[in-house]
Amino acid sequence: LVADALGAAGFRIVGPVSSLADALAAARSEAFDAALLDIQLAGGEDVYPVAEVLAERGIPFAFVSSRPKDQIDYRFIVRPVLSKPFSTGDLQALAASLTR
Repeated sequence: LVADALGAAGFRIVGPVSSLADALAAARSEAFDAALLDIQLAGGEDVYPVAEVLAERGIPFAFVSSRPKDQIDYRFIVRPVLSKPFSTGDLQALAASLTR
């Protein structure tokens, strides 16, 4: 659903990835303009190690999550968060804001 909405808006999609190992590999090697990260991956792992890699590489990113903002790791509290559930328009607007 997320990939479809972003693809329809003209964004090139890498993923989705569901394991931390795959997400880290992509974060280290792929060329990204920006990234949207779900805080909790399908296996229950948190995505924060991926966020660290993206931050080190200077790649803008935001979180998409059902967690309240005050439960996000303090190192990333200044990053944008799109709360679930969200509209397609809000998702596309967030992605566009990261690539400006």
